[in-house]
Amino acid sequence: MASLAGYMRFQIEHAEKPFLNVGVGANPCGWEGPGVVHVDLDRWRYHNFVQTDIHNLPFKDDSFKSVVAGDVLEHLVDPLKALQEMRRVAPKIVLTTFQEWRLGGPGQSIERGAELFAPDPKAFAPYYESGRCLAQTPESLLSHIPHINQWVGRQELIDLFTSAGLGVEFYEVDCPGIHEGHAMLNYLFVLRRC
Repeated sequence: MASLAGYMRFQIEHAEKPFLNVGVGANPCGWEGPGVVHVDLDRWRYHNFVQTDIHNLPFKDDSFKSVVAGDVLEHLVDPLKALQEMRRVAPKIVLTTFQEWRLGGPGQSIERGAELFAPDPKAFAPYYESGRCLAQTPESLLSHIPHINQWVGRQELIDLFTSAGLGVEFYEVDCPGIHEGHAMLNYLFVLRRC
């Protein structure tokens, strides 16, 4: 596990089975097997996979011990609604979110996100070739691949969590390196239902 980035080690350390892995994508933590359910807008080939929108999860209340949201929040059109859904299905959320700096300022910018991070068919080619990614949701239906949310910092996130009925149990920051002259920060949280 030493080769994993700090934010992935954080997710692995704090997840409790059974858990829901929202926005699984390429599954960088490599989770499979009993006690793990994956969801994503795109269709992926994983055991226990459900293609769905995390703004409206198709699970009963308290279906899981925890939800893992690994670098998902910065992609969401309605982060508050998604957090409320995660809170509904589990009392604990393990959440990491990337501190985006390229959107031009704090807040949400779907247009700038699409401009900066337009889907590149070549980027998904290895996943199609391996048979892991079966189909992508068109970007015209819902913006989910680009980073569209730029956080001011930790307090803005805590305020968002409070609005969703969540309290911070544990917090740390991971900096996996420098990109384009900026420190790449991941905020790492363990959240509990209030």
